[in-house]
Amino acid sequence: MAPSPRLLVIAAHPDDETLGCGGTIARTVREGGTADVVICTRIGPFLSRYPADSVPTLDATRHDEARRACEILGARSVTFGDFEEVHLAARPLPTLVDFLRSRVAEIHPTRVLTHHWADLHQDHRVVSEASQIALRPYADRRSVEVVLGYAVDPSHWSTPPRPTYFSPLAAEDLEKKLLALRAYETERRAPPHPRSCRSVEATAMAIGTACGEMWAEVFELIWASV
Repeated sequence: MAPSPRLLVIAAHPDDETLGCGGTIARTVREGGTADVVICTRIGPFLSRYPADSVPTLDATRHDEARRACEILGARSVTFGDFEEVHLAARPLPTLVDFLRSRVAEIHPTRVLTHHWADLHQDHRVVSEASQIALRPYADRRSVEVVLGYAVDPSHWSTPPRPTYFSPLAAEDLEKKLLALRAYETERRAPPHPRSCRSVEATAMAIGTACGEMWAEVFELIWASV
């Protein structure tokens, strides 16, 4: 019998993990594997859409929402970085790489899901690049068998992901993904916004149709050793 997979999900912001691959997290846990989540950023004081005096409270609220969402999905841990949202590219890239390497060394994942390289959100692109650097297949990271890039918002692509890996979802996996999204009260939006439950369900069904399943999530293969 093959060993149970150890999944590591790398996300730039709270809710990216749920929108991009929440169903696959739930599926992995349901099938006997483990899942750990790393969220790299916090709300910085210069993010224009939030009043400066509200940032500490809102940041704490989003962390609480992320913990609740990851608990719903079945993740055994969620770790938060201290990199400032939107200004992530202003920090030296090796700092983020080292942060991600430390989590890889602690978890020894067999599968890693990270942002797609062609996302128009600058934080997503930086996290994707740092993940790929941190996960270069050197001897000390041989536990990793596959690295996949996921999509968050289908309207935010300079080059859409190539559907090279489909993850079929059972009804309970999709339901947990939707419950996790509902935990993000500060981020969830009304339809037809991509962060609405209705849009997420419709996207899962459309992807499922493309691979002969009722629901699915799609990824682009970055590299695999199997």
